[in-house]
Amino acid sequence: MLEQGTVEFLAGADFTYGVDITLFSNDELVGGYKFNWTPSSQQLETAEQVLFHTIADADASQEERFQLLANLEQLSAQIQEPEVR
Repeated sequence: MLEQGTVEFLAGADFTYGVDITLFSNDELVGGYKFNWTPSSQQLETAEQVLFHTIADADASQEERFQLLANLEQLSAQIQEPEVR
């Protein structure tokens, strides 16, 4: 886990959230996550934490990082959705 933060969610109904996470290491882009996520309001009512999975490659070349950023939304659809705990 790189960093924890606090997020407030809307209550009373299911909403779609545009999740856009960008990961940096030493001021260089190394990965991220971009996805439209629709958790149920019931899930969020009892949640203590939400774990967002990301894509990262700190050893990638500048060209590979550019490709990662350009295709982040498509790549994000291939990894596990956020875990509500």
